[in-house]
Amino acid sequence: METKETKSLEDIKQYFSVLKRASGNNEGCKTETKFSTYYELGCMINNMLKLCVLGLENDNNSSINVGLVLEHVIELFPLDEFELLDKINQQFAGESSLV
Repeated sequence: METKETKSLEDIKQYFSVLKRASGNNEGCKTETKFSTYYELGCMINNMLKLCVLGLENDNNSSINVGLVLEHVIELFPLDEFELLDKINQQFAGESSLV
């Protein structure tokens, strides 16, 4: 039988759903950002970079932490997918030279 305290802790625990412990990392947590398409991801990266440009251009007492935004852009940047696009592009380039 659950004690009242355990039940209360379980009720509170349900509200902590955004931050997840990073696996194998005792130093911090991670969050998950969901995008429906690569285009949407690209738009988000583009807008974050524009925000950094604005933050740097209007540096007089700006409350935008440009370094933090750029760290997130780096994490979001889909380098593996770009590598795949290069391979597909090379494949098409090879096929077009055969025609």
